Amino acid sequence: PWRVNFTGFSGTFGKNSFSNLDANVSLVGGSPFLKSSGVLVLRPETPPLVLTDSFPLDGEFQPHLQQTLFMDGEIHAAFHSEGNPTAPETTKDWGDLELKNLKLKSQKGFQTVSNLSGTLSYSDQGIKLKALRGNYGKSPVKLDGEIDSGANSRWSIRAISSGFYAEDLKDIPFFETLNFTGSAKLDFSLDGSSQLLRFENKIDLTPVAYRYKDVLIKDAEALNKLQLKGRVIGGKTIAIERLTYELGESKLAGKVGIKSLDSPVFT
Repeated sequence: PWRVNFTGFSGTFGKNSFSNLDANVSLVGGSPFLKSSGVLVLRPETPPLVLTDSFPLDGEFQPHLQQTLFMDGEIHAAFHSEGNPTAPETTKDWGDLELKNLKLKSQKGFQTVSNLSGTLSYSDQGIKLKALRGNYGKSPVKLDGEIDSGANSRWSIRAISSGFYAEDLKDIPFFETLNFTGSAKLDFSLDGSSQLLRFENKIDLTPVAYRYKDVLIKDAEALNKLQLKGRVIGGKTIAIERLTYELGESKLAGKVGIKSLDSPVFT
């Protein structure tokens, strides 16, 4: 068998660079076998880079990433790969992406994500999110979790914000209809797949003043908490198994069912 080794290569391409690039090519059973590793440093181009141009991911998240622009910051990608380069389905890829003060903008109209830092570890098993920190609009957000790979990928994600501002709620149903000042504390958890996704959301609205038409008026610093726990089934049906709303000394608890998000009917 023959073998070719490349060791310690480095260089630049556009605004990006690579270092410690090692590659080993050999012939195994009459087929080529490539092992490679290295570190890439990716920076935004002009015009802004679409994330999937550098990371062509399959699965449920690909359509969202195709609408996301990489505006600023750096991605340090320590990668490993091995397999037959002429048969991509046999190749195994794994590594770590260190995010450094990324700025991402969705073309679908959501708020800009800025100062995003943390680590994503990826392999054929899925993706792990480790201590991601950043701002959604001007609201600070912390994110941890795991996303399994596969056609029916499983999520286990927790997002926390110590102060989510009114202007950053404009894409969130109901909250976008409030006349809202101040910042709320959020704690969101998701666990499951697109076919059966369990959620538990805790929202502390105590620091907030808001008004919903003339029906509901709430002053800042009045005790106000909302908790939701339930399931999303098939991406359309929502079963809220426990809903608790506290305002001052009053408390409301119950269950809510929404048979279809396409044509909401509450039960």
